[in-house]
Amino acid sequence: MELHIGKNARTLTGLAEPDWISVDLGGEIGIEALAVSNDGNHVVAVGTDPLIFYWNDALSIVSHDVNPTWYEYTYSSQLDYVSISDDGDIVAVVGFEYPRSTSYVTVYIVYNASHVGEYGLYSEPLECSFSGGLDLSGDGRYLVVACDRVVEYFDLSNPGEGALQPVWESYEFFGVVSAVDMSNDGNHVVLATNVYELSPEYVSIYHDARSLIGYELIPDYNFSEFEFEDDVYDVAISNNGDIIAFGAGKSLYVLD
Repeated sequence: MELHIGKNARTLTGLAEPDWISVDLGGEIGIEALAVSNDGNHVVAVGTDPLIFYWNDALSIVSHDVNPTWYEYTYSSQLDYVSISDDGDIVAVVGFEYPRSTSYVTVYIVYNASHVGEYGLYSEPLECSFSGGLDLSGDGRYLVVACDRVVEYFDLSNPGEGALQPVWESYEFFGVVSAVDMSNDGNHVVLATNVYELSPEYVSIYHDARSLIGYELIPDYNFSEFEFEDDVYDVAISNNGDIIAFGAGKSLYVLD
């Protein structure tokens, strides 16, 4: 796998060449396994190798075969999802163990990611065998992770092994959580659930997420008026939490 980066994307036309291309990273980039900081200057990628690759000064690079600023091995068989804070200093990754029948999910957190020689990598296994994604708040303090049929919400203000304990957890949905997203301030969480052969189930919303505490929490709103019985594989929420978009098969839905 290679990473191709194009800068000044708003002015690109035609078949523009990338500004820089990474070295061959091995393996394949996973699902939603590429993230860019808010200013575009920090890039992180994960995949099946399974390593975490990180680049600083992405806006200044003009070259081919660009090595990452740093990379770290993980204990997972595959890394599928990654999120990065606005300033590029916090990175969160979801990894899976195989074979699937004995798999479990591990969350990896990198603090001070943009500081070479000063960053710290911590890992924490979760009690689930599948994850439909994760997302960080813009400041990197809050993290939401899909974990089988629930979502778990974390406060990352105290880094270290064993520190990743959920502040709150949703109630257990009938379907598996297939996608999750969070507003930039971490205060609004949206998720989608799918039920095998009966999908989709809900697109659900939690407001005031930073103030919630406890387990088996009921969403503020469930949407279930789908036009077609197709799985929802992705959801998105605006930075301020006012607009939600999701796709289900043949239709795109927008809620405000």
